[in-house]
Amino acid sequence: ALNHYQASLDLRREIGDGRGEGWMLQRLSSVYAAKGITDLASSYANEARTLAEENDDAELQQACSELS
Repeated sequence: ALNHYQASLDLRREIGDGRGEGWMLQRLSSVYAAKGITDLASSYANEARTLAEENDDAELQQACSELS
């Protein structure tokens, strides 16, 4: 899953899809948290939260709050 999420994140960044970028960061954060890699999970979650706020995405904001 990590490889697919990372590839999707790279593509979304390339095309300027901030909302999609936020969702991929949230998913990466969730996977890293499950693996116990908390520093990376936290970093991705913070980036996702910022994009959720910038894109006024309440659903993503809720998903990010569930990571904490």
